[in-house]
Amino acid sequence: MAAGEQGLIIPTAGRRRAGLLGVVVRFVSDPKAAVATALLGFFIVVAIFAPVIAPYGEDQHDKTASLVQPSRQHFLGTDRLGRDIFSRIIYGARVSVRIGLISVGVAAAVGIPIGLVSGYAGGWIDETIMRFVDAWIAFPNLIFLLFVIAILGPGVTNVMVAIGLNSFPIYSRLIRASTLSLREREYVMAARSTGASSGRILQRHILPNAVQPIIVQASLALGSAVLAESGLSFLGIGIKPPTATWGVIIADGFALIRVNPWISIAPGVAIVLFVLSVNLMGDRLRDVMDPRLRGAR
Repeated sequence: MAAGEQGLIIPTAGRRRAGLLGVVVRFVSDPKAAVATALLGFFIVVAIFAPVIAPYGEDQHDKTASLVQPSRQHFLGTDRLGRDIFSRIIYGARVSVRIGLISVGVAAAVGIPIGLVSGYAGGWIDETIMRFVDAWIAFPNLIFLLFVIAILGPGVTNVMVAIGLNSFPIYSRLIRASTLSLREREYVMAARSTGASSGRILQRHILPNAVQPIIVQASLALGSAVLAESGLSFLGIGIKPPTATWGVIIADGFALIRVNPWISIAPGVAIVLFVLSVNLMGDRLRDVMDPRLRGAR
């Protein structure tokens, strides 16, 4: 509880809600962020309701409609097997968005505990963990992804795991840097003096105050995860046909790009719009959540 300017008692929870509302207002005040949020929301809605929105099935063949030009019946035309490109892009949004969200979740779930322990423990524990993280970062991204996929095999779940494991060091370093600063704060020292366990201090006092850069990084990493999945699928080592992802659709049309370019261009545009929307959102989140940057734009 805290006293207001006129002697009123304002609940701490109320101040937190007011602070959150202020962040939301500052976020949507930027037209680019508002458009990016609407665009990302559109992709999420399309992903959730793909079976309802798509006019055809994900792998519905029509041999009499092979490589049909864009028309009213097939908005973006068809591929060599007579599958509707527009429908496959809609179903591809479901897979690609899910891979992006879950792979970011995997990276955060692995990286955050490592960074918390490293930053809070310090000393030789911190040194050992950080050298392990540095060695992990030293692997080139593509080679690491190829290595993991070669061990686990292709498939949606394995691609999620590979992308998540590839990017967890970023979260470890971010959370460690915040923890090194927060562990010396007065409220952490007070909790330690009262006999609170290290686990409780990390959970109740350090993690909630160190989560802001993680939120920003996660929003930016969402686009990178979708790009990584598209690249792996395009190379034929990620998700295998007939599962529709944007990378698979681009790969299917690549051999015909000079004759029927729309097959690869349409999913490419979807990838660009999705990545652009999450990057704009991530930039704006960084601005509104970092007090040092609030007046920069």
